[in-house]
Amino acid sequence: MAVAMSAAPKQHGARVIGGVRAHQRGEADQLGLDRLIALDDVDEIGSLPDLDGIADMVGHETIDRLLPHEKKNGVLAPVVGIRDSAVGVDLRVVAIWAHPYAARLEELGIEVARGALAVPTEKRMRLAQIPEAPVRALPDRRVGWGPEPR
Repeated sequence: MAVAMSAAPKQHGARVIGGVRAHQRGEADQLGLDRLIALDDVDEIGSLPDLDGIADMVGHETIDRLLPHEKKNGVLAPVVGIRDSAVGVDLRVVAIWAHPYAARLEELGIEVARGALAVPTEKRMRLAQIPEAPVRALPDRRVGWGPEPR
């Protein structure tokens, strides 16, 4: 999801700052972000500029640490629900929902084939194993698996 969420704003000229856990930096470097910070490093979070918007794919206390960097009337786009800490803050909440969008999926596929977009995967599985994927998730709850080639 991070690949698609960072690719679209970059295509429209936005400066994209990504946040990952410190041990995930190597993987995230492949996303081509303008800046990458460790969400588990309070000094790195503290060094953030004022942000126009935050796409919250993590939730929990992470968003609580990021909200002070949101500009007044900025946009908070959560995929995991709205935290109590965001209620009453001077920002606009725009919830992100997944929905089928075949044309965009085709565009992303073409970009991957051209080498303009990389989708890091941790492990490949056969399609028949996909129902097991959430159970076999990595210890830090990342699931970045793609189907194994035939």
